[in-house]
Amino acid sequence: MRDIVLQSEAMKNALSLSELSRKEAKEYPTLYHCTNAEAFINIIKNREFWLSNLKRVNDSIEYEMIDYEKLHTAYYVACFSSKNDISIDHWRKYGNMDNGILFSINQLDFTKSAVFLTEHNQRMDDFFWEIISDRESALKYKIQEQQNQHITYPFYIEDYGFYKVLYDDDLSPKIKGKGRIVTNSATILGTTIVPSVAGIVKKTKGIDNKTGLAADWKDESEIRLKLCIVQMKPDNDGIYKNDSFCPKVAVSLTDNAFSDFEISFSPNFSDERKRCFLEELKKINPDSTIKVL
Repeated sequence: MRDIVLQSEAMKNALSLSELSRKEAKEYPTLYHCTNAEAFINIIKNREFWLSNLKRVNDSIEYEMIDYEKLHTAYYVACFSSKNDISIDHWRKYGNMDNGILFSINQLDFTKSAVFLTEHNQRMDDFFWEIISDRESALKYKIQEQQNQHITYPFYIEDYGFYKVLYDDDLSPKIKGKGRIVTNSATILGTTIVPSVAGIVKKTKGIDNKTGLAADWKDESEIRLKLCIVQMKPDNDGIYKNDSFCPKVAVSLTDNAFSDFEISFSPNFSDERKRCFLEELKKINPDSTIKVL
């Protein structure tokens, strides 16, 4: 008889919810992100995208929905829309009425990598803060360091992927729950963790932390790139956690990013500024194909 891992009903629902969210996100290979003109120029120049800690997003309820304290600061997200026709409210919240840019980017343009950023957006890329791409590689690194008589607790990416946000006023999925392993000789009780379920459920309406105004979140049709970054430092339960807090991480983009993309301008973006901005883009990315929406 093979060992069988059994989860509680709540954890089965969390896993199903996570799988559904990832499956639906795949239906939108091309995504749209709203920002200001200067930020977009930096994204293209540096070939990287910044993700914010879920604690810092403009809907505080999302952070409060993380029911597992040891992973409170582990989640980083970049937010996109599945549509290129956004509302005036969307421009106000994420771009700028006079200086806003909406641009397209493909899911395949992102790499599974991350670098911590400080409050002042400085890269924390020394060996102590290095983020390894997966748990297996982090474990090999830790064992190698132990053989060299070095004690180290590497960070690694526990979860990486695009998720479609599910809007539900009543749903609060569980990250941590009960589980058990049934073997030939015994039943072992334990803990089940579904980190991928965090940050994929939003209330339909709420208060925008940036403006203090009421917001209709469902109008955003949001797709997210989400990373869960933890440190290989087990607690008494043997569960890895993240004791540190960094407000952002930078994720590298592929060399092919922005070879062919769409762009639109906020309602008050002047025609002369549009012309100058497009000229600047062509200087930075001379071989790119740009479609103005």
